[in-house]
Amino acid sequence: MIVLWLAAGALAGSFLSTWIAAFVCLPKSAASDADHWTIRARQIYPLWVLLAVAPIFLPLVIWMMLVLEANAGASLVHSLVVCFSSWAGISLAASAIESRVRGRRISVASWWRGWSVSLLFFLPHIAIFTLMAAGLSARIDPSTLMLMGFAVSLAVVMFCGGSLIVARAIGLLRAPSDRLRSIVRTAAERTGTSPNQIYELRWKSANAFAFPIAQAIAVSERALEDLTDDELISVCVHELAHLRESWAVKLGRMIGHLALVPLFLVVPLLEEFGIAAVIFIVSCVFMALRFPQWLAYRMELRADAQALEKQGDDGTYARALAKLYESNLMPAVMRQKHLTHPHLYDRLLAAKVTPDYPRPGPPSGWRQFFGVTVLLLTACATSIGWRFLMRLIPGP
Repeated sequence: MIVLWLAAGALAGSFLSTWIAAFVCLPKSAASDADHWTIRARQIYPLWVLLAVAPIFLPLVIWMMLVLEANAGASLVHSLVVCFSSWAGISLAASAIESRVRGRRISVASWWRGWSVSLLFFLPHIAIFTLMAAGLSARIDPSTLMLMGFAVSLAVVMFCGGSLIVARAIGLLRAPSDRLRSIVRTAAERTGTSPNQIYELRWKSANAFAFPIAQAIAVSERALEDLTDDELISVCVHELAHLRESWAVKLGRMIGHLALVPLFLVVPLLEEFGIAAVIFIVSCVFMALRFPQWLAYRMELRADAQALEKQGDDGTYARALAKLYESNLMPAVMRQKHLTHPHLYDRLLAAKVTPDYPRPGPPSGWRQFFGVTVLLLTACATSIGWRFLMRLIPGP
């Protein structure tokens, strides 16, 4: 009986929290098509941040409130029930919200594929190191070092192509169509670089990826729908430029992933060396992370230069970039100062194309913060209310 109540509480709490937070962080005009897409993208961006962090933090908050604080005990079964029920509630709310905002149907399965893409291709090291931190002891002993070594090795494997293997196994990647093969073949002829593997990515966003170590590229289904062949060729030329990166660059990118390891060792580091050493190490980590960000930015500029040189007709690559951002409703100018990609507006200017709109402002920072805060506070409130109902249940 208690398992059913936990599942229902986690499902309802995560669903309501996601809906309420999305309603709060979005202005009323964000769902209107009357404004230029750059204005809508700037208004909607806090929602993308909210839906990205919800699957990470909501299950944790609800688990702490329902399992640890209730009379359920912190059993593995109860924890798994709460986590999976929370994810179910988030996906139900997020897919409905995103369908309304984008103006096209986003199924629950499609939304989860999108989040899986982010986890596998952008955040595998974060997931691995988080699981590692959960199993660490409070001191740096042989078991801690073994677990850390295993986690680092797994992160390296995922970076070097393991993510592709997992993505193929779960159906995110599939063999390319004849059209995509022809597009990549043309791009390869223009650049003199051929990928070892080509994939179509089952993803709701319009984008393309390069995997320099595995010498592979992937183009999303949405990009194939939204872009013409010439535009896709220019995008693939950009991605093929990444396959020609030197091993020093590839190593620099990998170091950026592994530099996060000390952040997940705060407890044993604090126990062994004290607060001063922890502050010093964490500060060094954040400074070290600037290098891979700078490196990625430089490589994007280099890839953009090749795309412009080999694009064919003038303006093709700029048109492709604009379509990708518009399809994904991503802002043309971001708030962050240290990015891995230049702002779209600046990329268009670099392509000698002057946009037909003034330079937009960045997305609202306070709406991003406010939305995530409301998300977590609402999850706490709904969990407390559900715990109260659970206490009214007569014992078995």
